[in-house]
Amino acid sequence: MRYTNYFGQHFKEHGQPHLNNDCYKQYFNLVCIENKIHGMELLKKKYKGTPEYYKYDMEIDSLQKQIFQITTDDKPEFFLLELLKKSANY
Repeated sequence: MRYTNYFGQHFKEHGQPHLNNDCYKQYFNLVCIENKIHGMELLKKKYKGTPEYYKYDMEIDSLQKQIFQITTDDKPEFFLLELLKKSANY
């Protein structure tokens, strides 16, 4: 939850940024996807040592690819900066 944790800390310190609708959509999609992954990883831990342990791997991988498509693997601070720049030029 790399981006979610960073955004949460940033918002506590600096308040909510002013983003346009497209940037808010990217932000919320990213947070949602990270939370889905986190939930699936918690479920995986319950099944450790059983054949069920690996059943979430393909979905987790697919969600991680979606995160990469959204962020191009930028660091969270650079990704947020890009969202702010896009919103300013909207």
